[in-house]
Amino acid sequence: MSTTRAVSFDLDGTLCDHQEAIRRSFDAGLGLLETLLPGLPAIEVRKSFSSVGLRMKRLTDAAGLPWWPVEDQWAETLRQVGVVCSADEVEQVSAVFMRTLHDTTVPFPDARETLARVRRSGLPVGVLTNGSSGTQLRKLRVSGLAGLVDQVVVSEDLGVHKPDAGAFLAMARALGVPVSALVHVGDDLLHDVEGAVAAGARAIWVCRSAAATGTVEQQAPRPNCPSPRVDRLGDVLAVLDGRLPG
Repeated sequence: MSTTRAVSFDLDGTLCDHQEAIRRSFDAGLGLLETLLPGLPAIEVRKSFSSVGLRMKRLTDAAGLPWWPVEDQWAETLRQVGVVCSADEVEQVSAVFMRTLHDTTVPFPDARETLARVRRSGLPVGVLTNGSSGTQLRKLRVSGLAGLVDQVVVSEDLGVHKPDAGAFLAMARALGVPVSALVHVGDDLLHDVEGAVAAGARAIWVCRSAAATGTVEQQAPRPNCPSPRVDRLGDVLAVLDGRLPG
């Protein structure tokens, strides 16, 4: 990727372990639910919550949306396992889940070194993330990654979200390069990889979050996917240097 002049990274699932944050948030919500409903079938609830989440992601991706109401996910999960609860109880559990999710930041062990190495190579570094500005900027600060990033672009500030081309064009402008000279690194095939390529940038697909949660099949690359795939963030610089195929 010899014409690369800047690199941007997705935040959740790429630099920070979003699946671990979801696990902790689910456990917090489940803990409250067990106090409200003694005898709750916790194992079945956990399995159902995961499968409902995968289905909702497919639907929101198809609709061009970045996320879905977690309250709907909890409500459908409980219906699937035959648990009867009130709308107020579902709202309480969802609030605990979201509060924990917003307060949980778990950077991947190789995130800091990867950002530092890309910067040392002379390339400016950005973060392009869907979400609310306050939450996403706080995650960067808490994770200790903020000082390794030159620019941050958050979808709430733009009024559009990945995979919209406008998000990648805004990231390129923030870093002072044409979009054709931008490489975007992310874990979501639709939002990060295909979105970047459609906007005229290039992309590197980091697959480890999918592998860790058994959802690789949900993100199987399309036959014409032109972007290289790496199993860990630490391999990104090797792709940029042209030492890996892709």
